[in-house]
Amino acid sequence: MLDAGNFFGRRSPHKEKTYSKVVIDYMRKTEYDAVGIGEREMNYGLAFLNEQIRQGRLEAVCANLYSGKDSSLIFEPYTVREVGGVRIGIIGLLNDDPRRVGVFEQLEGVYVTNYYEAAYQFLPELEEKSDITIALAA
Repeated sequence: MLDAGNFFGRRSPHKEKTYSKVVIDYMRKTEYDAVGIGEREMNYGLAFLNEQIRQGRLEAVCANLYSGKDSSLIFEPYTVREVGGVRIGIIGLLNDDPRRVGVFEQLEGVYVTNYYEAAYQFLPELEEKSDITIALAA
């Protein structure tokens, strides 16, 4: 089970934040293999997102979301899962449209690089480790 991202609710209403927790609980119970990060996952801040990922025991992947403090990736760029003897590479790519992610750069001290460039950076390494590659792009 995979999700490309944008599984959190809208930005402000409290019930939407509760809805997001319900979605994470469902993902945990149904044992998602990996989730990508979309701009909606940043709606309640990075601390809330990290807590939900931890509580949901989810493997989040995103190859182009960086910390502004030390320029490190916030999540692993990809993961590899073996299913029926087939190695499946899963890379996460966040849309870098500034109209969508610019506010999070200011509020959370993160930045998003171009997703094409991120894909080209990590794909050679990922393709060596996998038989099939899937992009979770939101």
